[in-house]
Amino acid sequence: MRLVYVLTVIKNALKSFRYIKGRTRWFLRLNLLPAKFLTPGELFWKRGGNSQLYPESSLGIRRVVDFGGYLGEYAEEFLRRDNPQVFIFEPVRAFFIIIENKFFGKSNIEVINYAIGMTERKVKIGLSGAASGINIAAEKMVEIEFKTPDSYPYIFGNEIDVCKINIEGGEYELIRAMHASEFIQNISILFIQFHEHPTESVEEAQKILKATHELTWSYEFVWERWDRILTT
Repeated sequence: MRLVYVLTVIKNALKSFRYIKGRTRWFLRLNLLPAKFLTPGELFWKRGGNSQLYPESSLGIRRVVDFGGYLGEYAEEFLRRDNPQVFIFEPVRAFFIIIENKFFGKSNIEVINYAIGMTERKVKIGLSGAASGINIAAEKMVEIEFKTPDSYPYIFGNEIDVCKINIEGGEYELIRAMHASEFIQNISILFIQFHEHPTESVEEAQKILKATHELTWSYEFVWERWDRILTT
């Protein structure tokens, strides 16, 4: 028993050492290396990380749409900052229930248990925490249901100040659907996390976005910000 205890202590110590070593290396890279030597992910965190996904309150953020709510952290931070109306789309039932419970009694939060796409249908996706998605290989598969943007005119037919999209490869179809419905022109600021996809192209998605928005900043396959083109 004593030997088992000693081995467990050594194992935990080595694990802690590797963690500290990794964090130290990451800290030194971010603070000592010029930007040109950093990965897009490292550069994103060097410049403020997730704080970049929340526009300044002076813009008067009133309505937010969150595609891929997961556990509700994005909406939670917006409530703390600006307390806007937030519509959260989370098609995975288990995550949907967590978000509903988290915001129970909040009249300015609506949680919707659907995905948005080109057609109404049901599909199986791989369940893998925050990375759950259609193209994810996982032991556990769950069924999700798609609706079209036209199903929610009270959301998409009105002005949207901020829209966050992080849906593990589903962003390509969502962008096409929002463009086809013309609702995309109602979105002032888009934050999009693109993912590598076997049949989809980031360039094609960006081409669609350029019809109504302009790219403000980009960290490749991390996050991008698109601002609506102002018309006179």
